[in-house]
Formats: sequence, C-alpha cells, structure tokens
Amino acid sequence: MHVAAESWLDYRRRAVEVRIEKRHFPRLEFHCQARIHGIKRDLWITDISMGGVFIELKNHSTLRKGQTVYLCISLPTEREPVKVKARVSNLNGRGMGARFIGLNRRNQNSIRFCFNTFKDTLPIR
Repeated sequence: MHVAAESWLDYRRRAVEVRIEKRHFPRLEFHCQARIHGIKRDLWITDISMGGVFIELKNHSTLRKGQTVYLCISLPTEREPVKVKARVSNLNGRGMGARFIGLNRRNQNSIRFCFNTFKDTLPIR
C-alpha cells in the first residue's frame, strides 16, 4: 500500500526589501592610504571606482553628509599622491563614502589606470 506524503506549499506573498543600486561605476575592492585635509592621520581606502571611494574612518564626528572634502590618495600606480575634491555621500560605522567632484583629466587617467591595473586581480562589486 502506497501512502502519498502530505506536502504544503506556501503561496503567500512576502515583502522583500529590494535595494536599488545608485552607483554609475563598478567598485573595486582596493586598499591604499589616503588623507583627508583637516584630519591628522593616515586612513585606508577599502574600495575605489571612477566615481568615488570608501574610506575606513571610525571617528567621523567632524564630517557631515554633503560636506566637501579634499583627499590625497596614494595610488600604487602613481609616484605622487592624487589630490581630489569629493563630497561626503555616506557615513556609517565603518567610515565614509565620498563621490569625486570635478576630476581633472590627469586625475581621471590616474584613477582609471589604477582601476584597470587591478581589476583582473581584485574583486569588483
């Protein structure tokens, strides 16, 4: 005698949070030193894109979202640090996201060259 096993299917709809990606450029998980004008310690970039960077920064009480900052980024593909202007776009417990403002062609080329040099060896998000 064969008895069919009971199974229950749940057809109820569930609300699922869908996060819309706002980034225009892929991010490269990348680590290099940086400085923020006015903060007297070296910091670490943890990802970079053609649009901006994320910097680990535990204490960002002097910064606010929307604030313009001046960054000095030590890219391993460049002899001299790349100096850029950026706008704080995100602050959280890990640090600060910043979007580049008005990159000149030289800085664009430096960041692009670094990104392209490491994109095949490091994770892109």
